[in-house]
Amino acid sequence: MYQPYPGQTQMPAAQRPPAPAVLFVIATVDTFAGLSSPIAGTVRIWGIVVWLVGLTAIVFLWQRASTAFFKATPA
Repeated sequence: MYQPYPGQTQMPAAQRPPAPAVLFVIATVDTFAGLSSPIAGTVRIWGIVVWLVGLTAIVFLWQRASTAFFKATPA
């Protein structure tokens, strides 16, 4: 529970880093590096499917409604 210091009337603004985007970039580099190695075709397809699921999650997180939800002040 948040308790403000005496005399302070507003809650400080929360600074959140863009963690999902950074992790997605790291996963993208890892996926493309893995596709260049000699591995089975089904493993490559699975890697691409997992990458596409991550891309879909990032797109949904960057929608305007999601941004408004995460910026809302907790009760």
